[in-house]
Amino acid sequence: MFTHTFNMAETLAIAVCLLLIGRWIKGKVYFFEKFFIPAPVIGGVIFSIVSLIGYNMQLFVFDFDGSLKNLLMVAFFTTIGFLASLKMLKKGGVQVFTFLLVAVILVVIQNVVGVSLAKVFSLNPLIGIAAGSVPLTGGHGTSGAFGPVLEAAGATGAMSVAIASATFGLVAGCLIGGPVGKRLMAKHNLKSPREVEMFLDDNEDPSDTKLLLNEDLLFRAIVYIVLAMGIGGFITPLSKNLGIVLPVYIGPMIVAAIIRNIADGAKIEIPLNAINVVGNIALQLFLAMALMSMR
Repeated sequence: MFTHTFNMAETLAIAVCLLLIGRWIKGKVYFFEKFFIPAPVIGGVIFSIVSLIGYNMQLFVFDFDGSLKNLLMVAFFTTIGFLASLKMLKKGGVQVFTFLLVAVILVVIQNVVGVSLAKVFSLNPLIGIAAGSVPLTGGHGTSGAFGPVLEAAGATGAMSVAIASATFGLVAGCLIGGPVGKRLMAKHNLKSPREVEMFLDDNEDPSDTKLLLNEDLLFRAIVYIVLAMGIGGFITPLSKNLGIVLPVYIGPMIVAAIIRNIADGAKIEIPLNAINVVGNIALQLFLAMALMSMR
């Protein structure tokens, strides 16, 4: 059997190729486009199936350098931390906190049902977590982050279960949320930003905005992200000494949230649009790497 371990650059190149393939397939297949299946999920799953066939037929086995995958994962979740603004929550009022309460209750139900079913089928209870709130609320990104943690705790196959459950949740959510969302948009006469742009006056320039990206904004965004990642990196080892096991991205995400709220209080402008762009790119590459290396 042919075996090969791809280095960091080769792993990244394969991930980019799979991402491009996934985007091309998504544009050609109506089902993927309609139900918002992410391009890295499409490309990554295809590669993992090819790897499965090669392994079962004793033809080839591929291994990948995972250091860059972990870096991209932490970078993505760090950008999520910058969205945690208490100032924005206050603006939302009671409705936001009501939504938060409902979401917390749903998370608890997902885990209770998952763990209960795992016990019924004599499985490791952590498999129930891997099929519970981790994928159904957190999605593919959280599944890719928590999967290795659950496997290290003894839940063999938790990564694959979490990714599969996240894919199921994504499709089910689109099947339910798509029609409901469309009906609400029609009922309240809501339009997407793209539709609004079509009705701009000739004298209005949709690009005349502070959200435009340039080298300075991207550099500032990367500085914020890297600093939050670096400082937050000390939190996970400290929590481990206290007997609390946390994924490596939790610390940077907390630090990012603290930076955001300090900036809000001091009225310092953070390039959130650029941070979101960096986060989205990191997420797509991370998902492609996580799925293509899935056993």
